[in-house]
Amino acid sequence: MKTILTLILCLVITAAQAQNAPTANQVIDTYLTAIGGRAAIVKVKDMSMDMAAETERGTMLSEFKMKAPDKFVSVMFAMGSEVRRVTGSGGRVSTTQGFGGNNQTQLSDGAKAQGELMQNHPFPELFYDSLGVQRVLLGKEPINGAEANKVEFSLGDRKWIEHFDVASGLKVKRSATVETPRGKMDIAQSYSDYKAVEGVKIPYVREMGGRFAMKMEVQSVKINKGIKDKEFEIK
Repeated sequence: MKTILTLILCLVITAAQAQNAPTANQVIDTYLTAIGGRAAIVKVKDMSMDMAAETERGTMLSEFKMKAPDKFVSVMFAMGSEVRRVTGSGGRVSTTQGFGGNNQTQLSDGAKAQGELMQNHPFPELFYDSLGVQRVLLGKEPINGAEANKVEFSLGDRKWIEHFDVASGLKVKRSATVETPRGKMDIAQSYSDYKAVEGVKIPYVREMGGRFAMKMEVQSVKINKGIKDKEFEIK
């Protein structure tokens, strides 16, 4: 009899927890509210951001620019030379990478370009409905000692996972498996030290995990300064 009562109690607790658990959409809405709200986010017509990281090979710099709705360019420099440039515009994405003049450029469109947009845009959540991004809440996990909601996203054959702090609602981690010339590679990026710029919170510290671990710190953020379309030309 005691065993049956214990089982019933467990079932009741489980059902109550399931009813109280947020949906994936609610987690995303809470996050957007936490960083300023949709009304403030859609007012961001363009953004530029400079970041720096200290590595074993010296300082690595990164420049990022975006213009609504779907233009972006991300450039990374190492030892004073450009080593990677990703440009997105008009549903196409150009990726150029290499060192010492040995550069290779790859053009993509369709689902692959959409995936690059999700990875590079500062507010990809704005595109989830129009692009048909699927999202599923996988439960909760501790991240840096704090409870976080774990959400899985998918677009075509691309999948990624993001964690959102339960208390603050802020995004604290993103992880995915990506294809590289050397095969599949697991990458992860954590976010912290959120600061408000023009009414929208931006993570000023981004720590990369995996094979190329580094800590990127934002040096400056500028919003709505009138970035020209030529900055996003794909040649």
